[in-house]
Amino acid sequence: ADDAVPDESEGFYARLGRQIIANLQVTLKKVLIRYEDACTDPRRPVVMTMKLDECSAVPCDAAWRNVEETPKGSQANATSRQFRICSLSGLTVAIDHLPMAPRLTGPSKITALKRWKE
Repeated sequence: ADDAVPDESEGFYARLGRQIIANLQVTLKKVLIRYEDACTDPRRPVVMTMKLDECSAVPCDAAWRNVEETPKGSQANATSRQFRICSLSGLTVAIDHLPMAPRLTGPSKITALKRWKE
């Protein structure tokens, strides 16, 4: 079966779902993920941090042109394949050992932060 031609017998909801996915745009801004591991080596806990200023995924055609900028005539040959342009900006990943820093989990986070800053 040729996957370049949409199935004429697919139902309304299948076509609607395909159209929604084809036009889906995702943008994440100012993401911070922090992971602390004090179990592997309690004497030297590991802290991993990932910071991302912006990440986006927008639909594009097979020639990597943004769908919003593509002339409507070139979209006439719709395919079942979906293409996305993904971009990242301001990606920072850090891994560090904090031998003197207290774990920042549990009921006394504020107290632990105050002791760590001193």
